[in-house]
Amino acid sequence: MDPLVSGMRHRETYNNPTRYFQDTCFYLAGHVFADSLGLDSSHSLSHSLEFETPYSNASAVVSSMEPSPARGLLAALSFLSLFAACITGVQANSPSLPLPLRLLHQLSLGSWIENLWVRSNGDILLSTLAPNASVYLISDPTVASPDVSLIYTFGSMHGILGIIETKPDVFVVVGSNYSELGRPVNGTSAAWELDFHYPSKPSAREITAMPDAIFLNGIESVPSSDTTLLIADSTRGLVWRLNTLTGNYGIAIQNPAMDAPAGAPLAIGINGIRVHNGYLYWTNSYEATFYRLRITADGYPAPGAAVQVVGKADAEFLDDLFIGPVGKDIIWSPTNLDNMLVALNPRANEPAVVVEGSPSRLTVAGGTACQFGRGQTDQQILYVATSGGIANPVNGTVTEGGKIVAVDTSSYFQRESGLPYVA
Repeated sequence: MDPLVSGMRHRETYNNPTRYFQDTCFYLAGHVFADSLGLDSSHSLSHSLEFETPYSNASAVVSSMEPSPARGLLAALSFLSLFAACITGVQANSPSLPLPLRLLHQLSLGSWIENLWVRSNGDILLSTLAPNASVYLISDPTVASPDVSLIYTFGSMHGILGIIETKPDVFVVVGSNYSELGRPVNGTSAAWELDFHYPSKPSAREITAMPDAIFLNGIESVPSSDTTLLIADSTRGLVWRLNTLTGNYGIAIQNPAMDAPAGAPLAIGINGIRVHNGYLYWTNSYEATFYRLRITADGYPAPGAAVQVVGKADAEFLDDLFIGPVGKDIIWSPTNLDNMLVALNPRANEPAVVVEGSPSRLTVAGGTACQFGRGQTDQQILYVATSGGIANPVNGTVTEGGKIVAVDTSSYFQRESGLPYVA
């Protein structure tokens, strides 16, 4: 086979449209260059139909060119012209990074927003880890200056981590006391419920104390019941299963892929969790790795299921994760210590892509959690909560108040095919 063809792959092996377009352009550019110099390319061009390039009719143009001594200049010009088209085409079809964002609200210096939940009406609830265990409400985040109000502060916990809706306008939070940030006090973990069916402020009740848990973190409902929860325990390296109606709980899943790696600065392994298409997905923070495990409708490991590595990020840390928007399988995760937001396409077989922020910028400094909007106008808007870089100040000294930003992800997706581009 012609060497220009031998290195090419058939179109069906491509899962990245941008790369397919790029390889096709280089293939044609090489043939134009060869034919312009009078080299024999008839054999290689015969394979263009096998390769099925989107520009296969170009082979007729190339093959009609007769060799002549005066075509050296044409060779160079032809090659450079097609090469430029390749680069221009790829740039035109690639996402513009970083993705655009806007600030919704920022709390005072020293505030750490740990998690968020987008309500069915579009409003956003925020949970804080510092300076206290509070819940804030952002009303209508799609307007330029949304109203923000303090809804509830827990006196029995130092900080709140996960938050989730279990029934319409009923939410569950988990938290504990801390000797310092990232170091919970053993025996102080608990799950609480906030009921918003009250005119002045939500009613709060303790569902249960969880003294044998250490570091409760991400929360997700099991597929069969919104009121039965899976709760990550970052230090114990497992997932608890809690019935919020009865308060009964026990271990649902425990696996070495949930443990903090040896030598980790803090005992934080599994962090964010998400159920998607019959799998439990999670981040292992200091491994900067995404995992998944097939589970039953009740939240236990499916018979014979094995833990799978979904992908990795070039980061020091991964915090919470979210999968979406609706109809998409892209995994989004803030990196907290690295001040970045990354996106992972599980089908691309490539590391996660940085779509926002950098270690030296405050854009999403200390990003902790993210979730897509649920309204008609913000389904591709990813709301990202931050801690202001408290755990790892930008450039060693700079922090800010925790904030929430709205990241427009629409340019990440290729509208023609519905497939995401991977840079």
